[in-house]
Amino acid sequence: MNTRLLRKIEKHITDEPEKFDMADWIGSDYTKTRPHCGTTCCIGGWAAVETGWRVVSRKDIWGYFEHYFVDPNNKEFAPLSAMMSAARKALNINEKEADRLFYSDNWPSPFQEVEDNIRSTKKDKAKNAVARIEHFIETGE
Repeated sequence: MNTRLLRKIEKHITDEPEKFDMADWIGSDYTKTRPHCGTTCCIGGWAAVETGWRVVSRKDIWGYFEHYFVDPNNKEFAPLSAMMSAARKALNINEKEADRLFYSDNWPSPFQEVEDNIRSTKKDKAKNAVARIEHFIETGE
């Protein structure tokens, strides 16, 4: 397990909770206004971004922004599955571990409850995610 990268992700989540969102690997901006601060990412999304994957936003034919993943090895657009695999490999975890970490539906109950609570703020969810990562580092679950 790459605890150094996990701690880097924790710091990023703590420093900029508004850029963290477990709802999507790379958050989409469904408005016609490009966000000035970039996009949001989940734990797996930040693992990929921290290891060189880039996100490129382009307007679709209706004028809305869509996000694409750029593979750092060949500089070409890549499917989400390739980015997911890269995040897992960068963290040196297997598929089962990645499922437990990358998808909040698979988190242990106390962490899942905060993530799913509609009253949880961005800061609440960021603090919860950092605690979830720490739990994962300590227990592997």
